[in-house]
Amino acid sequence: MTGHNGVWNALYEAWSIGETSGLATVVRTFGSAPRPAGSSMLVTAEGRVVGSVSGGYAEGDVVERAARRS
Repeated sequence: MTGHNGVWNALYEAWSIGETSGLATVVRTFGSAPRPAGSSMLVTAEGRVVGSVSGGYAEGDVVERAARRS
């Protein structure tokens, strides 16, 4: 897993070469959430995933939604 700065660095790299990317960010949590608010995950058009928003259970949904948008 890559930290918050790793997500932003990967986003900058993708944008600098004109690559489309999807970015998901946790904005609020409740109960025993596996990731705190502010956690981010980037999915590039080529399928590279950086970061995490849930510890596993929502990542597939983020990847699927990003793929539909590219």
